[in-house]
Amino acid sequence: MKRALIVSKSEKAVSFFKGMLKEDMYEDVMLAATGATARQILSEQDFGLCIIDIPLKDEPGSDLAVKVSENAACQVIMTISSDFYDEVTHQMQEYGIMTVAKPINRSMFYSALKMTDAISVRMGRIQKEKEKLLQKIEDLRIVNRAKLTLITHLNMSENDAHKYIERQAMDMRRTRRQVAENILKTYQN
Repeated sequence: MKRALIVSKSEKAVSFFKGMLKEDMYEDVMLAATGATARQILSEQDFGLCIIDIPLKDEPGSDLAVKVSENAACQVIMTISSDFYDEVTHQMQEYGIMTVAKPINRSMFYSALKMTDAISVRMGRIQKEKEKLLQKIEDLRIVNRAKLTLITHLNMSENDAHKYIERQAMDMRRTRRQVAENILKTYQN
């Protein structure tokens, strides 16, 4: 389910954004008129997209955009007056925040939405790959600790300990990590 938060003081802008999001299959859209309200909502819920129409009632909005961008799962689109577009875009670019100049037309905003969707998909793949790599690192740590345990307690060489874990994993039809965890349990008492 695609979820979005719209932060804007303008009812006209909210109506425009809601219509565009509905067309782009966003099923859950929440609204906030102030930065404070948006921060409260964001502390309680997760969103895939946050649209910030600056300035807000209670703040300029750029600090809020930066704060939201720290959550890698949430893409940020910030709409800015064309008078300040170049200056603000340059600042927001380093945080991965997409900026759109006002006045906004449908095709320009739709392109921004599609771009954020593509970035979200790519970030999701990168996150999954990162999790896989972290799991492999943790598996290697545990296997290496088990090898060290075998070297220490059974006076095996590093190569023999490695072969032992490999052989046990194959014979028992388990992962090297599972074998290593059993070794650690056995010798840690």
